[in-house]
Amino acid sequence: MEFCLRKEAAAKVVSIQAFTLAAPAVRLEVRADVRGDDLIVLADPVVLRGLETAGITVVAGSDALRRPVLVRAARRALPDRHPRMLFAGASATTDVAALLAPSARLADGGSREPADVAARLARLGHRMPVAVIVDEAALDLEACRAFLQELSHRIAPDAVFAVYAWRSGMSEHGETLSLAPPANRAKLRPLTAATVEQILRGALAGEVDDVVLAQLPLDIGGNARLVDAALDDLAAADSVHDWMTEAGPAFGRAAHHILAKHDLADAARAIAVLGDHYDPATLSQVLELSLPGLGAVFDDLIALALLAPDHTLRPWVQAAVAAGLEPEAMRPMHRRAAEVLHAEGAPMRVVAQHLVATGEAMQPWALDVLRDAAAQAIESRDFDEAAGFLNLALGWTAGRDERAELRARLLDLTWAAQPRRVGEMLALVSASALDGQLPAHRIARLAQLLAWQGRTPGARQLLDLATDRAGDDRAEVELAVSRLWVRHVFPEAPALPGSDLRPELIIGMYPWLPRAVALMRLLAAGDTEAATAEAVEVLHRVLPHESDLEVGQLALFTLLSLERTDEILAWTRRFAGQLSAGDPPQWHSLVAAAQAKVAFWAGDFDTAIGRARTAIDLVGDLEWGVLAAVPRAVLLMSLTETGRHDEVAAAFAAPLPQCLTRSPYGLLYLRARSQHHLATNARQSAADDFRAIGEILTAWKLEAPGLLPWRADLAEAALRLGDLDSARRLAREHLDAIPASGLWSRGRALRLLAQALPQPEGLPLLREAVTLLEKRGESLEHARALDAMARAYQEAGELATGRSVQRRAEKVSRSRTASRAPEPVNPTDPARKARRGPLSRAEAKVARLASQGYTNREISSMLYITMSTVEQHLTRIYRKLGIDRRDELDAIWGTGPGVA
Repeated sequence: MEFCLRKEAAAKVVSIQAFTLAAPAVRLEVRADVRGDDLIVLADPVVLRGLETAGITVVAGSDALRRPVLVRAARRALPDRHPRMLFAGASATTDVAALLAPSARLADGGSREPADVAARLARLGHRMPVAVIVDEAALDLEACRAFLQELSHRIAPDAVFAVYAWRSGMSEHGETLSLAPPANRAKLRPLTAATVEQILRGALAGEVDDVVLAQLPLDIGGNARLVDAALDDLAAADSVHDWMTEAGPAFGRAAHHILAKHDLADAARAIAVLGDHYDPATLSQVLELSLPGLGAVFDDLIALALLAPDHTLRPWVQAAVAAGLEPEAMRPMHRRAAEVLHAEGAPMRVVAQHLVATGEAMQPWALDVLRDAAAQAIESRDFDEAAGFLNLALGWTAGRDERAELRARLLDLTWAAQPRRVGEMLALVSASALDGQLPAHRIARLAQLLAWQGRTPGARQLLDLATDRAGDDRAEVELAVSRLWVRHVFPEAPALPGSDLRPELIIGMYPWLPRAVALMRLLAAGDTEAATAEAVEVLHRVLPHESDLEVGQLALFTLLSLERTDEILAWTRRFAGQLSAGDPPQWHSLVAAAQAKVAFWAGDFDTAIGRARTAIDLVGDLEWGVLAAVPRAVLLMSLTETGRHDEVAAAFAAPLPQCLTRSPYGLLYLRARSQHHLATNARQSAADDFRAIGEILTAWKLEAPGLLPWRADLAEAALRLGDLDSARRLAREHLDAIPASGLWSRGRALRLLAQALPQPEGLPLLREAVTLLEKRGESLEHARALDAMARAYQEAGELATGRSVQRRAEKVSRSRTASRAPEPVNPTDPARKARRGPLSRAEAKVARLASQGYTNREISSMLYITMSTVEQHLTRIYRKLGIDRRDELDAIWGTGPGVA
């Protein structure tokens, strides 16, 4: 950028006809020979050389600038000189008095008429250099122009005088000042990076490190008006971090003002819109400019310090442009960018992004681009972007079948990204399928989604419809997957598909299908070891994609059903390392649900509750669907085990849906409710539910002893009800049904069987249960087994051993994170009541004192008997009253046990 410097050598008068300036306080250097020295150098900071003066008078522009940088620079540079200022212009006014009101600072009294002020300034020029600085707003005022013209006529030949005038617009239109010739040329340069860094260093006062401070001048640029605006934003910001996060309002206003004044707004918008795909050739087409014309635009942007050396906008300027324009104002630029980029063969996702920004897809090629771009976005896990493409395509598609196809694709996308919202679209897409608007492979896929939701009738209906319409290879493959999945979720569904599908049909998307079919058959046949091996192999091959989700759920269900905790933990550790935030949330939920169940088996109920809640939050409760079934059941049973019965009761306040019992996933809810009944002494209701679960699983020929141990559950209910024969039979059946690896389930069944046997016959079983459970660490079930073994030793007369085992049980109980100790068999349990007998008078005395909290030593002293006698009395009291420990005496003493 250049301006004309006019110099009348004889008079030593320096004046500037008119130069254009993007903003006040861009670095400005004016040099003229005056008595062998530089007249004045105006920069930031202002430097005066070789001038023996008392100060400098700065005549600044309109008050719209508030705090012109040059004025502040003068004050900083001359702290001991008291520079004086006269405002030669004021925004939006032509009143001469208001315009020149501060001129009284130059001389006391006198007229404020422009001619008088000019005369006084001219006389002042005899004594000191005078710099008159006028901005664009002042130049538009007739009074100000008249004042400057008068001043130019009154300057004496020996005055040291400079007049600076700037205009924000690059246009050559409009009037300019006409001062005396001749003219020399000088250059106007932006602030250097070092100068901007110096300014910012003083303003930031060490609040950012040197690396960040060195980068800021490159991001902001050297346009002094923008630097000034950035400092204004800094003063108004809550913190330096907030200030650096995004371009502030003052910076944005200044950037848009500069671009508008110089007719560069469209160029800046185009550069911002093109983003990473910006290059000069593309930009010239978007702006419809020739390359020479684009070169002139670049020259202007560089001169204004808005463009970086690589011809991209300065980052803060780019951010201000992007943030300060309404979408409506940007749409034409996005539309033109989409057309140019499509013609150039740019990536489809880039073109589609511009189409979404316009909200239009009217071009003949637009719908194909949007569909293909959506497929690419799904492949790279950008689900939100893919949904934006498909929604725009849906809005511009007229055909009924095409719209149904797009809705089906959106449904799949919603399932992959936000499964909690999939229910909102299922009804609409299902209606389209029933109305004949979808092909067979889409209908089969829809049946899978309905099965995930636990919607039995809809899934079966669509599965039948897909079967009737299938005819091509794609439909046959999707139908096979749907049959497998629907059969797993609803075991009464049609038989499993055969293995007659050609490998080339499934190797691409569903290579796991043959193994999954084999896995289902092995699980139904009760071949636990082979089923485990197949499930582990499947889980080693699955990837965190939506196409592998069904088989992943099936394999994990198998391992959970067989209580293969080692294999489950190994898979969760490995697979969790493969997951990323962009993968479908169902996979994250599956891992969390598996971890929750393993923690439940270990008796770590706090962890089980936390992981179960995480699994549910990831996918939503989804009513009674498959995804939430395992974590919701684990959550409710963990809450039951920790005594939070009110929360569990509230969860089961609503009646369970009828379709619940048509899926093993629904039976998980039913089992959780039954456990709650058992814990709250509704034993008969619990037994009825456990029996119903067993009858349903038997009809399906399905065993899932790890997830649905109905025989062990029913054995515990029978034990509480006093039906010892049934308890023994059911516990033995459970032991026969579970694999040897099911340590928790097997240990629990051994405990139940031992408690249903007369003592000391059950002691060997209890020892085996304790040994098994110790392999899994200290758990609540481990503590229960130890507690039962302590009672068995005491009933067998081995009091010392019983006390030792009881201490171990109490230690294990205390070490657990569960909020309550192992729950004993209820004191009114008929199974225990059957062994009750009347207390002797001596036993009654001991029992009464013990119920009141006296220790064995205190009872011994009060009744004048030995400690050993007290312990023997308590052992017989426990056996006769059918209780397990001392703290239960107080709960039942008021029932009035008989005394012999």
